[in-house]
Amino acid sequence: MDRGIRNDCARAEYERFLQILQPFTPGWTPRAATCSALQKKGIVEIWELVQRFRDTTQKSGVFEERRAAQNVDWFNTRLEQSVMDDFKRSHAQDLAQIQTAVAQGELPVAVALEKMLG
Repeated sequence: MDRGIRNDCARAEYERFLQILQPFTPGWTPRAATCSALQKKGIVEIWELVQRFRDTTQKSGVFEERRAAQNVDWFNTRLEQSVMDDFKRSHAQDLAQIQTAVAQGELPVAVALEKMLG
């Protein structure tokens, strides 16, 4: 079977699958598309689809809502990582000993947490 026919079959299967899913983005109906950078086919069409999605979500306000939520998520992730890094740095020796005790079954997790945080 030639690659183009396989791509068309795969695209059609994805289209059928997308029809049974609830759209994730209000005001936008997802669709399957194919492209090939090697064969230089479909790239322009994919880019146009991306631009239409961006335009649609910007007009509806979904783009800004998602960007705001992403920024909050990114902030929270960075904060959590920073707090964990600081904690691990300042408690490195105790942490290593307690982790070893937990791994060897000498210290229950709840007790280990109490020792580290209490």
